[in-house]
Amino acid sequence: MNNKVLKTSIIMLILGFVLFLLGIQNGGLEYLKDTDIDSYRLGNSTNKYTIELDTITSTEVKFTKSNFKIKKSENGKNYIEYFSENKEDFKITNNEGKLLIEDLEEDSKFSFSIIINLNFYKNLLFNDEISNKSFVLYLSEPELENFNFNSFSSKVTISDVNIKNIKISQNAGNCELKNINSENIELTNLAGNIDLNKVNNSNHFRSVSKAGNLYVEDSKFNSCKVDKKAGNAYFSNVEINELLEVENNAGNVNCSLLYDENVNYDVDLDSDVGNIYIDKDFNKNREESKTVRIRLKSKAGNIKLEKN
Repeated sequence: MNNKVLKTSIIMLILGFVLFLLGIQNGGLEYLKDTDIDSYRLGNSTNKYTIELDTITSTEVKFTKSNFKIKKSENGKNYIEYFSENKEDFKITNNEGKLLIEDLEEDSKFSFSIIINLNFYKNLLFNDEISNKSFVLYLSEPELENFNFNSFSSKVTISDVNIKNIKISQNAGNCELKNINSENIELTNLAGNIDLNKVNNSNHFRSVSKAGNLYVEDSKFNSCKVDKKAGNAYFSNVEINELLEVENNAGNVNCSLLYDENVNYDVDLDSDVGNIYIDKDFNKNREESKTVRIRLKSKAGNIKLEKN
């Protein structure tokens, strides 16, 4: 009897995989990507809510699993736009410019639900989203003083704004910063990718992660420190003013930096298990020149330092 069940299960798995491939071949993924499938969801529908805000000087976010974005406002007003089953799923207060946003779904870490939410799988497949709830803060302010974000399982995206101090702490979820100006950035991520594009950081950047890749492109840093347990670190077309320090336990470190002939580079590359490549120009010694320190280390992985 057990053998028959096992054989039947194997046949069904193979048949399901074949049907899956046939669906992809006939444009199934493109159809899913371009289709609004909220109507197919079994359970409560997701609603859109919009709230206008007064002046904002700082923002603190405490989320369980809702996805969060900050974008530049195009209408000259500060406002919030979010999608959720109920308006009361979030608590929003603005006390003298200090905006506090909380996700009130306290049991979402461990609760069990029989609702089948197809949009969850669609977002996960195409957008790296891990929740059907999404929250967007539109800013008209020229600069935000502080932004603090804490979440259990959320994706956070910040684009096209100026924030003096950024502090993000995530247990799980990707983090994206794009086209922003900031003095201090501190990122802590236990599991998830970090993607930085066109980030101008004038003072200090610090990233600590246990699992996930780091991507940095077309950005400028004064002092940049990265501490990784597992995952690759990629720097492309990046300018360093004082210090670049990357320590990685398991993963490659690839750095393509903007090269300045008038700068003296103090370079230290170290890999316990892996290959090391360095462009010879980084070894040139220029006395009485400004010095930029570069420290790249990996216990298990390749290290590459080259000119962009």
